Amino acid sequence: MRAVPAAATYPVQVADWVTISSLATAGGTLVLATAAFASVRSANRAARVAEESLLAATRPLLCLPGRRTLRPGSGSGTTTSS
Repeated sequence: MRAVPAAATYPVQVADWVTISSLATAGGTLVLATAAFASVRSANRAARVAEESLLAATRPLLCLPGRRTLRPGSGSGTTTSS
């Protein structure tokens, strides 16, 4: 009978897929946590601005009027310089 080795030896290291998948999951979780943190900070900032403008009895400025305006009566949506 031939002797069977106790553990196979590989000349090249083999990827440990459990470790790779765990690291990929950890990386994805970190990216999602960073995105959630940034979103909450942005929402808090917007809420602070809205609250301050409400307390000051002013309306928040949503956009500035541009120099280009729609031509009256034109339904095509073309713009002209003013």
